[in-house]
Amino acid sequence: MPSQSVASRIAVFALAAVLPPSLPAQDKAVVPHRTGPALRFDVAPALAALLEARHDTPDAERSVGDTAWIVLALVANGWTLRSADTLGGDMKALMAWLDLRQDKAGYFNRRGVRCARGEQLLATLAVTEAWAASVEYEPCEANTTLGIAATHEVMRSRTAPAATVDEFVGSILLARSTALSHRPVPIAQAAEILAGSRSGMTIGKVRRTDAALHLDELLQGVKHPADLTVARTWPANLLADPLHTMVAALAVSRADAKTQPAPFAMLEALVSARETEGEHAGTWAPAGGYGRIATTAMHTITLALGNGTRGLLRTR
Repeated sequence: MPSQSVASRIAVFALAAVLPPSLPAQDKAVVPHRTGPALRFDVAPALAALLEARHDTPDAERSVGDTAWIVLALVANGWTLRSADTLGGDMKALMAWLDLRQDKAGYFNRRGVRCARGEQLLATLAVTEAWAASVEYEPCEANTTLGIAATHEVMRSRTAPAATVDEFVGSILLARSTALSHRPVPIAQAAEILAGSRSGMTIGKVRRTDAALHLDELLQGVKHPADLTVARTWPANLLADPLHTMVAALAVSRADAKTQPAPFAMLEALVSARETEGEHAGTWAPAGGYGRIATTAMHTITLALGNGTRGLLRTR
């Protein structure tokens, strides 16, 4: 169960979220980007649990992927490296841990062994989003630049197998993230990453694949009717596959405002399924082949989108 100190920090952050928008320019980074005066879905228990997991997990047992998911969940809910007090401290500690696992060529590794392609993509997406959401926080610029270059090399390898859906999602989000930054990777490079990711993917084979391909089209600026977006992306069971649910929420969040309430109202099922007692309070049970931390992070990102919090892939 999250400690009182962690829970209190989350509560302080929630107060910062509803401050009036008339803050001095240098202080605006501490306020999450959101569209409503109050959070519809309570994300505090999940965020507290994710931070507690970081504190409680021995270093030898931490994974690059889980750490990256925690960073992405924090960014999605409006946290940045410039957040006030201990809030920015938590983000900096996570980024420092990733920095120590990234070599001079930009590859992430554990115990001297380079991470698999999917984990490399995920970690690079995490540092890129944290850097960009923090108004291009200079100490992390090298992590971002080198990570993107290394990921590009991994994705374009002719000997690598066709991308999984997880890797495809990571690549389209990374391409979008770099395109939104003030100093983006050349569009041709992003396009090459995506071309490699799409190989072997066929629409209509698996629902989560359909959702990922549809999100890719939306991120590229293709216009689709909102009802088609819901039909092609929204899962019948929100708990079965956290990645599919997150991708669907990302897609629906780009639909017109009139379409969003109906599917997002279903997110109450996620909140109801979150554990409330015991050592796993604030988290979701592992699902879809993902561990508890990754599952919880993805569902927390989904709830952030349902809340209208524009942290992940925000317009920068």
